Amino acid sequence: MSHLVFSLDTLDHAKADAWYGVGPGALARILANIDAAAREPGRDYEIVVSAVITPDNLDDLDEVYAFARRAAFASPPARSSSA
Repeated sequence: MSHLVFSLDTLDHAKADAWYGVGPGALARILANIDAAAREPGRDYEIVVSAVITPDNLDDLDEVYAFARRAAFASPPARSSSA
């Protein structure tokens, strides 16, 4: 395995808990898993943070990007779709 990808669409706990549909604490669990993966002894994989852009999280994306950059995680290249 060369990459471990996490979907992180917002850092707003209320939004994340509602969107992911797994109950309260969803964002806290995601962040804890990202942290655990980053601290894994001897890890030889890159952590990638990916986000799905929607009208509901557009204002949150700068914060998600800053979080990923501070932690030195990769972000996948943007893909455009022509519809």
